[in-house]
Amino acid sequence: MVNVITAVQKERGKSALEYLLNSKDEKLKELGEFFAALVRVSFNTPIEIFIDYLIGSSEIKEKDKTHRSNFLNYYAKNDQTYASFTLYENLNVLREAMRAHLKNIDSPKLKDFLDFVSDYTEAKEAIISTSPYQDAADAVQIMTAHKSKGLEFEYVFIIATDDRSWGNAKGNNNLLFLPANLAEIRHTGIEEDECLRLFFVAITRAKKHLILTNSIKDFSGKKPARLEYLSEYEDEKGEEIISPFLPKVSRLVEKHYAMLPEDAKLSNLKNSWVISYNNPDSEINDLLKKRLENYRLTATDLTNFIDISYGGPQEFYKQRVLRAPDESYSETLSFGNLIHATFEATTNENLSKADAIKLFKEKAISAAIPQEDLENILERGEQSLSKSLDQFDKILKNSGARAEVNFSSEHLSLNNIPLTGKIDHINIDETNKTIEVYDFKTSGFKEKNWNTHPTLYKYRLQLGFYKLLLNLSPTYSKYKVEKAHILFVVPDSIDAKVHDKVYEYNAKDEEELKTLIKSVYAHIKTLDFVNNKELFISHDTNKKFPDVKEFIKLVLDTTPNL
Repeated sequence: MVNVITAVQKERGKSALEYLLNSKDEKLKELGEFFAALVRVSFNTPIEIFIDYLIGSSEIKEKDKTHRSNFLNYYAKNDQTYASFTLYENLNVLREAMRAHLKNIDSPKLKDFLDFVSDYTEAKEAIISTSPYQDAADAVQIMTAHKSKGLEFEYVFIIATDDRSWGNAKGNNNLLFLPANLAEIRHTGIEEDECLRLFFVAITRAKKHLILTNSIKDFSGKKPARLEYLSEYEDEKGEEIISPFLPKVSRLVEKHYAMLPEDAKLSNLKNSWVISYNNPDSEINDLLKKRLENYRLTATDLTNFIDISYGGPQEFYKQRVLRAPDESYSETLSFGNLIHATFEATTNENLSKADAIKLFKEKAISAAIPQEDLENILERGEQSLSKSLDQFDKILKNSGARAEVNFSSEHLSLNNIPLTGKIDHINIDETNKTIEVYDFKTSGFKEKNWNTHPTLYKYRLQLGFYKLLLNLSPTYSKYKVEKAHILFVVPDSIDAKVHDKVYEYNAKDEEELKTLIKSVYAHIKTLDFVNNKELFISHDTNKKFPDVKEFIKLVLDTTPNL
């Protein structure tokens, strides 16, 4: 990029974007086309989607071409590194802070995001991440005195407590060249009262124990000057350091001498030299356990973990453990959410077909959907709802119907494995004390056997998981759950019909599911799968059902102990 800027400077009158677009280098031209597309969508695209475009978790779709940023691919090449973890975490923290700041703005855009950044900058406020690194029980937090402001700790260690680091000897490190007529405005260093205030902030972070340390000599053999705020002085022989702030019993500052072997000394010298350039990756699995401390398994997590066709352990780790940025928008996801919301309202408010379609359109128009996708979503929605509301009207408006049954407030547990989730729809028969489960799918209908296709097998596990939730729930445990349905609510391209695929519960499938739940939960809690090359694999759309079953066997065979 430095070469690009230099070249632009040589070609006076050309902007950087013009230079990139007219470059003979295909990669630079491609970069220019991406920036140009980014500019074109920046005015009307909701900021959540724009950020996805910017970092590359979504691609920009234009009539003749698509564009995707290489940001994540470049900066997160290996998901098992500290650098990638920090990147994902910071992106999530930024997004959450942005959402909180812009919550009262309807469909915020790039301009609103820039205002958000400007507000934080002018207020001199940092967007701070609460990391499992610093929350772990045995963690040691390393931070500057500025960053520690407002925090408190049982033990606080302040290092390099000498005049060079904390006092007036810090001097002027402002090396920015200014012309002679502006020299008067130069900041010549930190003032004494500012140094004292900063030191006061540091020492008052300690609740009970404060340990101040400094070196006796530096690498050149020079003795650092004592910090004058502490009023320390040497005894008459010049051998001991005395502090007036220590208890009268012993006011001697303790000295610790560690005579290191030659190889250790050499190692320290090398580390001192390269520390400014070295940011080693660390093993993060143990540190992530804090994040999983209150983890509850869901049907989605279970099926995504074993779905090596479209999900798999790598994707699970990235999204659920590292919490990597994912697409905040996709046409498929938005369409599915709108259909679900419309069905929920149809059940709860007893909407007519016309009112349900009207609600769908209103929600779609007010949602954060790019204009180029909106027309297609509106058309698909009307077609799907016209068919599905006719065929499934009695299901949605059953006298015992319950929409979006959420178990998050119930602390359900299967053999000490915490479970949670949400069921799209259930119908309760109070006379026979039975429940039928319904799950809505906007994907294409699959007529095959439940155990012959990866997606149908996932659906079967999902329906089985819902039965377990109902059986474990104090609210629904008195009912018998014998049957479940997958309602394919989008008309099939072959016969233009919507379909109801029925699943009959049985003891064999339930035992298989319970065994799988136990194994997958153990893998997730221990994170052992991350270091197992056979388990830690990415998805492959060419994988068929036998491949999925073989992978599940591997998962079961390698179940760790909790």
